[in-house]
Amino acid sequence: MLFIPLNEPKIEKGTLFLGLYDEIFINTKEPYFDRNRLYGALGYQVNKSTSIQVGMMHQQLTNYGKWYLQFALIFNPDLRNKNN
Repeated sequence: MLFIPLNEPKIEKGTLFLGLYDEIFINTKEPYFDRNRLYGALGYQVNKSTSIQVGMMHQQLTNYGKWYLQFALIFNPDLRNKNN
């Protein structure tokens, strides 16, 4: 996933950002193309370990595609032992 900060030089507390990704699923047998997920979101970094995102994802299957509105709360704590 690519994160692009909008109001700060890097993503830190208080930063608005764009989040983008493209995920392609391929099979080893026909049909080789399984699906593609294209996602774009506007996010806000609440603090060092928490962010929120609102975005749109388009999921394309072999012959069918659908749009999804997504709301996400991402919690990513640093669990490393800081005493070492």
